[in-house]
Order: sequence, then structure tokens, then C-alpha cells
Amino acid sequence: MLGAIIGDMVGSIYEFRNYNGKTHLDSIYEIRLSVNQPCLFESFYFSRPDSIFANTNKSFYEIRHSSGQYLWKEEQYRFEDNSVVVPVPDSGIPSAVGYSESSGIPLTFAIVRNQYVGRSFIQPSQDARELIAKTKHTVNKNLVKDQEVILIDDSLVRGTTSKSLISKLRDAGAKEIHLRIASPPVLYSDYYGIDLPDTYLLLAKQFDNDWDMMASVLGVDSLGYLSIESIYMAHGYEKRNDIPQLMDRCFTGQVPIDLDTFL
Repeated sequence: MLGAIIGDMVGSIYEFRNYNGKTHLDSIYEIRLSVNQPCLFESFYFSRPDSIFANTNKSFYEIRHSSGQYLWKEEQYRFEDNSVVVPVPDSGIPSAVGYSESSGIPLTFAIVRNQYVGRSFIQPSQDARELIAKTKHTVNKNLVKDQEVILIDDSLVRGTTSKSLISKLRDAGAKEIHLRIASPPVLYSDYYGIDLPDTYLLLAKQFDNDWDMMASVLGVDSLGYLSIESIYMAHGYEKRNDIPQLMDRCFTGQVPIDLDTFL
């Protein structure tokens, strides 16, 4: 069945009706807020890379690519000559490309994603999450053996998938593994956008955002995140405003509206 673009979706709930073979887009309930704050987590996790972020007219591929460039700008560690940048597919690829281009460190697609399994963090039980994590990726041993691997991923929530993947990289003979996340630490549940786990289940919250402790638990040699300021710049903003342009509660804990207004 073929479709046609008939308009952009805004902050509303819509129904589609068909009148004499013509499709009409009707707003049956519209939410009007003083500001439009798209979900920041969604931009690097779920959004299609060829979709356009309307607020700054950048594609989500460009945003993720810029995130990788800023991730390199903030890099504190200096890597050896035998280092390789390895993306976690699929949404980690654009950031890894940006990181590799900025650093000059070669990019290698050493991880293959199983296209028949979904996201692990939204599964209802830990057993289900661990099963998906075990079957989600395979590693090309010839590309990582005796290499210093800079592993680039889009986000780190519970750490279930990361732990499994890091273990596979170790088994494949990686000399060192340095995990770099192209977004800030996830410290809060988000009740407005992506259905994140309860706060106490978030890895960064469990360890009070201590990156060294988290690195030890994950089994990597070092861990680094992108700052909240840089991810806003990657989206095309000059800075994060006091009233943020994006819904970033999962990183900052700041909510976009006063709930008392609606209660």
C-alpha cells in the first residue's frame, strides 16, 4: 500500500478519516504548550537518520555525526597507534563516523547486529533483556584482536547490552576497550517521552555517576560520555537555555512544565 505525505505531526493526537477516497488529517485533541520541547533521548535512539529535526532543520544523521565530533573534542584519553573506532550498530554508527573523522583513528565495522531482535531496555523482564543482549550482536574477531578498541554507542541505560558486547570483544582478543557514549549519563526516568526504567535501575544513578566505578562494572578500561552542552550544540543550538529547548529530564532531572498547573 502506497502512502503520501500530507503534513507534519505536531503536539496533538490525530485521527485519519477517509471521505470519498480522500484522506483528511483531523486534530481531535490538541495540546498547546508555551514552548515546543521534543524528546532529546529520542533524537539519538529511535529517530530515523533521514528524518529532519524541525527546530534546527538538521537530519538526525547529522546530529548524531556532530555528537561524535564533539565527543572527540571532549576526549581526555590519548590512544595508541593500534587503536580502532568500533560503532555499536545501528544508531551508534553516525557518531562513530564523526569521532573517527575528527580524531583520524580508523573506523572498522567489527560488530554485526542481528536485525531480528529489538531493543533490550524496553523488555519487561531482566531474563528477556539478557536473552536479547546475548543474541543481538556478533563480533568479527579478525578486526579487533590485539587492538585498542574505542567502542562508540548512542546511550547507556541499564548496561545489559553493553556488558554482553564488551564480554564478546574481550573473548575476541581486544587488547583494551574504551567505551564512549555519544550522549550524557541517563540519571532520571522520563515520564514525558521515552519509557525509561525506574530511576534506581539506571546504571549511572546506581553508581552516583562515578564513571570509574561504572567502567569497572562494565568491564572496560575507561568510560566517557558527551556533555549536555555539547549535545545541544550537536543539534544546532548555540547553548542549552535556562528553559531548555529540548525535553532532557532523563539527563538533567528538569521537567518542562509545572505539574501543579494541570492538577
